[in-house]
Amino acid sequence: MTIIEQIMHILTETLRDPDMLEKNINVFQETVWNSPDDESEEDNEVWKVLCDLAYDLDFFEPDPEVRREDFSLYGEERAFSEIRNALEKIDKYRNANQSTNLTG
Repeated sequence: MTIIEQIMHILTETLRDPDMLEKNINVFQETVWNSPDDESEEDNEVWKVLCDLAYDLDFFEPDPEVRREDFSLYGEERAFSEIRNALEKIDKYRNANQSTNLTG
């Protein structure tokens, strides 16, 4: 299993099991940020989406009290939305890329 496949698995499992959100965000971010540079060459567009998501999820804060102090932070609903949007972007990219490879 490639690192991208591992990351995709973490994200889809997070959507299936919301109780794992906080833990899986940490695992996801560490995996993205600590992956070797040659791994990111594997699929540049996918990595760009994953890196953007890792950054965006830095603003996830499960504690509503802490979020009240900093309006740039957000809760679970937005975190799930960010993950779903990233997975949709990756899926669209892969489908478009697959179509190009079939016709090209």
